[in-house]
Amino acid sequence: MEEQLSKLSSIRGRHRSFVRSVTRYATSVQYDGQGRIQIPDSLLIYSSIKKEVAVIGMINKIELWDPSIISKIDAIDEDTAKELITRSKETLVKEKEAISQKLKDLGVEEALINLKGMTQGMLVILGQKNIKKLSDFADLSSDELIGGYDEKKGVKFKIEGYLEEFALTKNEADDLIINARNVVFK
Repeated sequence: MEEQLSKLSSIRGRHRSFVRSVTRYATSVQYDGQGRIQIPDSLLIYSSIKKEVAVIGMINKIELWDPSIISKIDAIDEDTAKELITRSKETLVKEKEAISQKLKDLGVEEALINLKGMTQGMLVILGQKNIKKLSDFADLSSDELIGGYDEKKGVKFKIEGYLEEFALTKNEADDLIINARNVVFK
Protein backbone atom coordinates (compact mmCIF):
# COMPACT_ATOMS: atom_id res chain seq x y z
CA MET A 1 0.00 0.00 0.00
CA GLU A 2 2.85 2.34 0.88
CA GLU A 3 4.34 1.78 -2.55
CA GLN A 4 1.02 2.51 -4.27
CA LEU A 5 0.48 5.69 -2.24
CA SER A 6 3.96 6.92 -3.07
CA LYS A 7 3.10 6.70 -6.78
CA LEU A 8 0.37 9.31 -6.39
CA SER A 9 1.27 12.87 -7.28
CA SER A 10 2.10 15.17 -4.37
CA ILE A 11 1.33 18.11 -6.63
CA ARG A 12 -2.29 17.20 -7.37
CA GLY A 13 -4.52 18.35 -4.52
CA ARG A 14 -6.86 15.35 -4.63
CA HIS A 15 -3.95 12.91 -4.48
CA ARG A 16 -2.29 14.81 -1.63
CA SER A 17 -5.57 14.93 0.34
CA PHE A 18 -6.18 11.23 -0.24
CA VAL A 19 -2.69 10.24 0.96
CA ARG A 20 -3.07 12.44 4.03
CA SER A 21 -6.48 10.99 4.86
CA VAL A 22 -5.16 7.43 4.57
CA THR A 23 -1.94 7.94 6.54
CA ARG A 24 -2.96 10.62 9.04
CA TYR A 25 -3.68 8.23 11.89
CA ALA A 26 -1.55 5.27 10.82
CA THR A 27 0.80 4.34 13.65
CA SER A 28 3.41 1.67 14.04
CA VAL A 29 3.33 -0.05 17.44
CA GLN A 30 5.49 -2.70 19.11
CA TYR A 31 4.50 -5.67 21.21
CA ASP A 32 5.36 -5.42 24.88
CA GLY A 33 6.96 -8.22 26.87
CA GLN A 34 3.64 -10.04 27.14
CA GLY A 35 2.62 -9.91 23.50
CA ARG A 36 0.27 -6.94 23.84
CA ILE A 37 0.21 -3.66 22.00
CA GLN A 38 -0.43 -0.27 23.55
CA ILE A 39 -2.73 1.86 21.46
CA PRO A 40 -1.56 5.48 21.55
CA ASP A 41 -3.95 7.85 23.35
CA SER A 42 -4.46 9.91 20.19
CA LEU A 43 -5.80 6.83 18.39
CA LEU A 44 -8.00 5.82 21.32
CA ILE A 45 -9.58 9.25 21.24
CA TYR A 46 -9.92 9.24 17.45
CA SER A 47 -11.42 5.75 17.37
CA SER A 48 -13.62 6.18 20.47
CA ILE A 49 -12.37 2.82 21.75
CA LYS A 50 -13.32 2.42 25.40
CA LYS A 51 -13.24 -1.23 26.44
CA GLU A 52 -14.09 -3.69 23.66
CA VAL A 53 -12.27 -3.70 20.33
CA ALA A 54 -13.29 -5.06 16.95
CA VAL A 55 -10.22 -6.22 15.00
CA ILE A 56 -10.47 -6.13 11.20
CA GLY A 57 -7.73 -7.78 9.15
CA MET A 58 -6.47 -5.73 6.21
CA ILE A 59 -4.03 -8.06 4.39
CA ASN A 60 -0.78 -7.11 6.20
CA LYS A 61 -2.28 -4.62 8.66
CA ILE A 62 -5.09 -4.58 11.18
CA GLU A 63 -7.74 -1.99 11.98
CA LEU A 64 -9.05 -1.56 15.50
CA TRP A 65 -12.53 -0.14 15.97
CA ASP A 66 -15.00 0.41 18.76
CA PRO A 67 -17.68 -2.22 18.04
CA SER A 68 -20.50 0.27 18.55
CA ILE A 69 -19.32 2.44 15.64
CA ILE A 70 -18.05 -0.21 13.25
CA SER A 71 -21.21 0.10 11.15
CA LYS A 72 -20.20 3.68 10.35
CA ILE A 73 -17.17 2.45 8.39
CA ASP A 74 -17.63 3.05 4.67
CA ALA A 75 -19.26 0.11 2.90
CA ILE A 76 -20.09 -1.80 6.08
CA ASP A 77 -23.78 -1.96 6.84
CA GLU A 78 -25.16 -2.54 10.31
CA ASP A 79 -25.87 -6.25 9.74
CA THR A 80 -22.33 -6.84 8.46
CA ALA A 81 -20.93 -4.92 11.42
CA LYS A 82 -22.94 -7.06 13.85
CA GLU A 83 -21.77 -10.21 12.07
CA LEU A 84 -18.11 -9.08 12.27
CA ILE A 85 -18.49 -8.38 15.98
CA THR A 86 -20.17 -11.74 16.59
CA ARG A 87 -17.51 -13.62 14.60
CA SER A 88 -14.72 -11.81 16.46
CA LYS A 89 -16.20 -12.76 19.82
CA GLU A 90 -16.80 -16.37 18.73
CA THR A 91 -13.24 -16.65 17.42
CA LEU A 92 -11.81 -15.32 20.67
CA VAL A 93 -13.88 -17.77 22.70
CA LYS A 94 -12.82 -20.71 20.48
CA GLU A 95 -9.18 -19.62 20.62
CA LYS A 96 -9.31 -19.36 24.41
CA GLU A 97 -10.97 -22.78 24.69
CA ALA A 98 -8.37 -24.35 22.38
CA ILE A 99 -5.49 -22.90 24.40
CA SER A 100 -7.14 -23.97 27.66
CA GLN A 101 -7.45 -27.51 26.30
CA LYS A 102 -3.81 -27.45 25.17
CA LEU A 103 -2.72 -26.35 28.65
CA LYS A 104 -4.80 -29.15 30.16
CA ASP A 105 -3.28 -31.67 27.73
CA LEU A 106 0.20 -30.44 28.64
CA GLY A 107 -0.63 -30.85 32.34
CA VAL A 108 -0.04 -27.21 33.32
CA GLU A 109 -1.43 -26.70 36.84
CA GLU A 110 -4.02 -24.05 37.68
CA ALA A 111 -1.74 -22.20 40.09
CA LEU A 112 0.71 -21.48 37.26
CA ILE A 113 -2.12 -20.61 34.85
CA ASN A 114 -3.46 -18.09 37.37
CA LEU A 115 -0.10 -16.45 38.07
CA LYS A 116 -0.43 -12.69 37.67
CA GLY A 117 1.28 -11.44 34.51
CA MET A 118 1.40 -14.81 32.76
CA THR A 119 -0.08 -15.01 29.24
CA GLN A 120 -1.52 -18.09 27.58
CA GLY A 121 1.28 -18.07 25.03
CA MET A 122 3.86 -18.13 27.81
CA LEU A 123 2.03 -20.95 29.54
CA VAL A 124 2.00 -23.10 26.40
CA ILE A 125 5.76 -22.62 25.92
CA LEU A 126 6.45 -23.41 29.58
CA GLY A 127 4.25 -26.52 29.42
CA GLN A 128 6.12 -27.69 26.32
CA LYS A 129 9.40 -27.13 28.20
CA ASN A 130 8.08 -29.30 31.07
CA ILE A 131 7.58 -26.39 33.48
CA LYS A 132 4.08 -27.26 34.57
CA LYS A 133 3.89 -26.38 38.26
CA LEU A 134 4.12 -23.06 40.02
CA SER A 135 6.91 -24.48 42.17
CA ASP A 136 8.91 -25.38 39.02
CA PHE A 137 8.48 -21.83 37.77
CA ALA A 138 9.42 -20.31 41.14
CA ASP A 139 12.75 -22.17 40.99
CA LEU A 140 13.75 -20.46 37.73
CA SER A 141 16.05 -17.45 37.38
CA SER A 142 15.36 -14.48 35.15
CA ASP A 143 18.18 -15.59 32.82
CA GLU A 144 16.40 -18.91 32.35
CA LEU A 145 13.29 -17.00 31.29
CA ILE A 146 14.71 -14.25 29.10
CA GLY A 147 18.07 -15.68 28.09
CA GLY A 148 21.47 -14.18 28.59
CA TYR A 149 25.16 -14.80 28.16
CA ASP A 150 27.68 -16.79 30.14
CA GLU A 151 31.37 -17.44 29.79
CA LYS A 152 33.17 -20.74 30.02
CA LYS A 153 36.96 -21.04 29.65
CA GLY A 154 37.10 -17.55 28.18
CA VAL A 155 34.43 -18.27 25.55
CA LYS A 156 31.18 -16.29 25.71
CA PHE A 157 28.04 -18.22 24.80
CA LYS A 158 24.33 -17.49 24.67
CA ILE A 159 21.83 -19.04 27.07
CA GLU A 160 18.43 -19.46 25.40
CA GLY A 161 15.56 -18.29 27.59
CA TYR A 162 12.33 -20.26 27.87
CA LEU A 163 10.29 -17.10 27.22
CA GLU A 164 12.82 -15.24 25.10
CA GLU A 165 10.40 -14.81 22.20
CA PHE A 166 8.14 -12.68 24.42
CA ALA A 167 10.86 -10.01 24.81
CA LEU A 168 10.33 -9.67 28.56
CA THR A 169 12.58 -7.22 30.33
CA LYS A 170 14.68 -8.45 33.24
CA ASN A 171 12.35 -6.58 35.62
CA GLU A 172 9.26 -8.23 34.09
CA ALA A 173 10.89 -11.67 34.39
CA ASP A 174 11.92 -10.94 37.99
CA ASP A 175 8.37 -9.81 38.83
CA LEU A 176 6.87 -13.03 37.44
CA ILE A 177 9.33 -15.15 39.44
CA ILE A 178 8.81 -13.12 42.62
CA ASN A 179 5.01 -13.45 42.25
CA ALA A 180 5.43 -17.22 41.97
CA ARG A 181 7.79 -17.38 44.95
CA ASN A 182 5.40 -15.31 47.07
CA VAL A 183 2.77 -18.02 46.58
CA VAL A 184 5.02 -21.10 46.74
CA PHE A 185 7.24 -20.13 49.66
CA LYS A 186 4.58 -18.46 51.85
